Amino acid sequence: GSLVATTVTQMVLVNGHVTIIPTSSIAFNNAYVITGRAELEITGNKTLTGNKTLTDDMFDFELYTTDDTYKIEGIVPTTTQNKNGAYSFKLEYTPDDVGKVFHYVVKEANAGETIKGITYSDAEYRIKVEVKDNEKGGIETVVTAHGLSSAVNGNKTTVSGADFENSYLAS
Repeated sequence: GSLVATTVTQMVLVNGHVTIIPTSSIAFNNAYVITGRAELEITGNKTLTGNKTLTDDMFDFELYTTDDTYKIEGIVPTTTQNKNGAYSFKLEYTPDDVGKVFHYVVKEANAGETIKGITYSDAEYRIKVEVKDNEKGGIETVVTAHGLSSAVNGNKTTVSGADFENSYLAS
């Protein structure tokens, strides 16, 4: 940014001499403002073994908010996979989130159950996100993804490897 200083003065004639009298003091008011957003994308893949074909939107995946011990507190909207098995969750963090820590668990709906011959994966993945000031006026995330890979590209972090395998056995 730029710094601008303004002073107001008054010229007074005293005994034939011009005297400058300051009528205000110089005040500098600096502000540091954090702007922008940071993104987190959690990606994974669904596989289905057995004699059944994977189709779009066949399985639901759930992203839960948790406390710092990963005890589930709430749910973020669910998502489904495409016919190739890929799915993702996209989250966004704002300046209001700076200084906060978020914990998440990714699970498949019906985890560990067998429904209509399909045995659902009971895998779950834990993710911790610390939202920080990048000291350049922007936001960065520090992600700990237990058992997953993560990559940072600018203000976006991608966590990958939250994979689930289900099996089908005709009855």
